[in-house]
Amino acid sequence: MLIKSKNVNDFCKLAKKQYNLIIKYLLYQLNPFKAVYQFNESTKKIELKCEYNNVFDIARFGFIRLIVENTDLNKDIPVLTCANCGDYVVRHSSRTIYCQKKECQNFRNRIKQEKSKQKSAN
Repeated sequence: MLIKSKNVNDFCKLAKKQYNLIIKYLLYQLNPFKAVYQFNESTKKIELKCEYNNVFDIARFGFIRLIVENTDLNKDIPVLTCANCGDYVVRHSSRTIYCQKKECQNFRNRIKQEKSKQKSAN
């Protein structure tokens, strides 16, 4: 399931091709919890009610909502994996692809310098 690539663009292309598989795998890895749909008379909408046993269930539910509500690849997905280490990252900008770890930022800067050198060489 791990996607390995030295090139960020290749990684993004592979991730987009395998997006459905990645989402199915991620949802499989999250422990299931009880959920019930209820009709709210005052708002006239169907609502999802969940049974929480601990704080991890609350966090899991929030994380699943981030995934489910942003499944369109044309939208910005607020939670993604770092292109270097694979840890989850909360996107604060449309350009975010790396986490804030020092080694990931060093990797990002190295890639940036290589692209700059290639541009100046052309």
